[in-house]
Amino acid sequence: MGQLDGKVVFVTGAARGQGRSHAIRLAQEGASIIGFDVCGEAAKVQYRSSSPEDLKETERLVDEVGYGIVTVIGDVRFRPSAFVATATCAIALGPIPGAKGNAGTVSGRSFLY
Repeated sequence: MGQLDGKVVFVTGAARGQGRSHAIRLAQEGASIIGFDVCGEAAKVQYRSSSPEDLKETERLVDEVGYGIVTVIGDVRFRPSAFVATATCAIALGPIPGAKGNAGTVSGRSFLY
């Protein structure tokens, strides 16, 4: 029995990195996961962005834990995209009482001028 048995958690940036690790850990605690990621290149980012294959790998890893995951490609900066994802997934999985925001990039630009 986990601390999140029967709960649904919306995880942004789920395709890799911290988002993936949070999705897996939350699933280990019993949560069903909505894995949301842009899965595409971002302007002015100097490293490889996540891909649909990365999100599929997150899905596979969460499925290994034994709890449900629904993955959605979308951009959290575009409010309707996130709204449609949450509404669609809430129909499939139930109410969404939790969210874990991980979406974001680093441009590599110095904070010091």
